[in-house]
Amino acid sequence: IERKRIPVRIQLCIRDGNPLFFSFCRSVFKKLFSQFRRKYFSNIFRKGKKRGVRRVSILIQSIVNGLNQGAIYALIALGYTMVYGILRMINFAHGDFIMVGAYTMFYTVPLMVSYGMPAWMAVFAAVAVCTAVGVLVERIAYKPVRNSGSISALITALAMSLFLENLAMVLFGGNPKTVTKIFDLPMIELFGAKIQLKYLLTLG
Repeated sequence: IERKRIPVRIQLCIRDGNPLFFSFCRSVFKKLFSQFRRKYFSNIFRKGKKRGVRRVSILIQSIVNGLNQGAIYALIALGYTMVYGILRMINFAHGDFIMVGAYTMFYTVPLMVSYGMPAWMAVFAAVAVCTAVGVLVERIAYKPVRNSGSISALITALAMSLFLENLAMVLFGGNPKTVTKIFDLPMIELFGAKIQLKYLLTLG
């Protein structure tokens, strides 16, 4: 900025350190902020109460969805932590054991319904199959290399993960599958957000 374009009064305030200059800057800042507030923030409150409630409902719905997804990841991480804390090895096949349980649920839920049994009984079948697969993998793959060092156990766990994944692709195919719902829970409404009780059950 050229010196001649600055008013003489402001130049003197800058040179002498006059408090009037700082009060002038404060007044200019307040004026600019008030203009910004009227231009942008007033439009938000001018839209009415419905838009505000809608934003609150979207926020609550997003928080619940995020907590639900995070709880699932935390449950998987808990399994990794427990295995590492007991056996001192990273079980790369942990996610594949969950895959085995999911495929068991996929095939046993229609079977339970066809025999007139509750669909949630398939959960016990999935737990039993996952337990059997875990014991079998531990006896065949993990136990022989338990005292051979951490690198051998790490490579074995990675090999079992790849083996289970490719075996599932050979047996069941690579197309995605959807497990049938085993029970229906009602939904609750909170500030316009519709929250499914199964999310709260997952968090519990």
